[in-house]
Amino acid sequence: MTEENALVIELVTQGPNEPQCCGTKREMRDYLPDGNTFRLIAVDDVPVGANPTPPRTGNLGVTREASAAPLALLLGALALILTARNVSRHPSI
Repeated sequence: MTEENALVIELVTQGPNEPQCCGTKREMRDYLPDGNTFRLIAVDDVPVGANPTPPRTGNLGVTREASAAPLALLLGALALILTARNVSRHPSI
């Protein structure tokens, strides 16, 4: 417990690319008593909410609207490939 009555816990947790079973990231979390529970107030001395995590979009946070054009292009290419295969197997058609 700290002077502010905060409970400080040091733990090992998962990093961003680690599985649930095998975390290696060390963290220090501060909690304050809040009624019958504890409220997280800081992680590694950074106040909660001070540094929000960007959304996990798989494209470094850049968002864009979905488009059907890439799928249509892929399906068109697949149709051409299948048609070419069919013609090469049956040249009399």
